[in-house]
Amino acid sequence: MTEETTRNLYILCGPPASGKSGWARNKEEERGATVVSADDFFMKDEIYCFDKYKLSAAHEQCRQRVALMMIFDQPLIIVDNTNSQRIEYLKYLELANTYGYKPRFYDFSDDTVPDEEHVRRSVEVRHNVPLHAIQNIRRRFEHHPYAIYIYPQKIR
Repeated sequence: MTEETTRNLYILCGPPASGKSGWARNKEEERGATVVSADDFFMKDEIYCFDKYKLSAAHEQCRQRVALMMIFDQPLIIVDNTNSQRIEYLKYLELANTYGYKPRFYDFSDDTVPDEEHVRRSVEVRHNVPLHAIQNIRRRFEHHPYAIYIYPQKIR
């Protein structure tokens, strides 16, 4: 195997409660991946405590953790965030270029799943994302042209 194929950065894209975290956890178990998520920033004593005013800090922490994992030559890093627009994942692409990682995009958006279903699922996973927030994310979503589409909710 060449170094190019052994250093991968998976960038997950999709609305809340679309199956990104479950998919990432499976890769973590199957392949020893390191999963980095803004959600971790908001976890306090195993309770998700989202604060929209701290979202920038959460994403900065993610970028720093990804850079650190790349410095330590972690072979597979997964960024488990919504990454709904190019601007949100551009810094990860810059890091991949700097450290010689191959970026791969996995798109979990599924236009056949109603917004209300995402709200229901977000309650199940204790994120409690309101309907208007999911609608905003889905409305502004920019699909990466080379993304691999994943529909875990259809596998259940």
